[in-house]
Amino acid sequence: NLLAFYDRNRQFAPYLTAGIGYLGASVNGGGDENRPSATAGAGFKWRLGQSRFSIRNEYRARLAYEQDFNFIDFIATLGLEYRFGGPRQRDDLPRDSDGDGVLDMWDECPDTPPGVAVTSRGCEIKRMDRDEDNDRVFDDRDECPGTPEGMPVDPYGCSLDSDRDGVTTEKDRCPGSRPGARVDEFGCENDSDADGVPDHLDRCPGTRPNARRVDQYGCEIRDVINLPGVNFQSGSDLLLAGAERLIQDLAVTLIENDYLQIEVAGHTDDQGSVIDNQGLSDRRAKTVYDYLIRYGVDPTRLSFRGYGESQPIADNTTADGRATNRRVELRVVRDE
Repeated sequence: NLLAFYDRNRQFAPYLTAGIGYLGASVNGGGDENRPSATAGAGFKWRLGQSRFSIRNEYRARLAYEQDFNFIDFIATLGLEYRFGGPRQRDDLPRDSDGDGVLDMWDECPDTPPGVAVTSRGCEIKRMDRDEDNDRVFDDRDECPGTPEGMPVDPYGCSLDSDRDGVTTEKDRCPGSRPGARVDEFGCENDSDADGVPDHLDRCPGTRPNARRVDQYGCEIRDVINLPGVNFQSGSDLLLAGAERLIQDLAVTLIENDYLQIEVAGHTDDQGSVIDNQGLSDRRAKTVYDYLIRYGVDPTRLSFRGYGESQPIADNTTADGRATNRRVELRVVRDE
């Protein structure tokens, strides 16, 4: 017999069958009858899982031919078939695990979600103009797809780190850190004694925890020496008459007390802009600083700093108060 399958390797495999033969039979009462025959029919094989067992069902018609009489009968069979030898039918066949239409052997993205359009390599087709996080970097080249909206990003869609200290700009409280400096979680350079002056600028790294004020070098300001009579022309760093003589007397006192470390602090009233007043206070402090050095004070014992209008000691709404705030004072930083 011949069997013709539509697809032998399918789980359910229907087929057609046909054949020719020669039928011999013994007849009651003696004698034998021999005649040619032909069969035709259809059936199916239903494989049980990945095993070698199959259920087989077949129905066929058989024709026995004789010159004066043709004999026809019908045969139906149902049985269990076991396949010996040969390759396994399913395990060796190419698979498509994620059902995207690309066989696993060619699929570069084997876990594609169902229903997603894919390329010939099995990867999701992405819209070139899609930008889910609105950072102006399209998703197909965005290496940081969850960037907060409005955050500055680099060409790869990741938050900027302007000073390259390892802390992204949106979290960096000190975006001007020196290259290579060690910083804390907020991007600020280490300040071991927590006095507000980073360690690389701190000349007094062991400042007391309860120190009220420190100078620009991180040294505690322990006392303030006021300089009445050392006044300036309004809006200028030029000394008024008589002020230079007072500074000369002050220099003599500092030379006699050479253990003192001094900061010359300049201040202004609130007339004018904050930026202008900051610059003016710097220049006024520098003026007194220069005069002290001219009259013999060791420059290694001195520093100067302008505080602008940030530290008034009198009422800026009155002329007398503003005159008082336009001052320079000496701050004792260290007295050992």
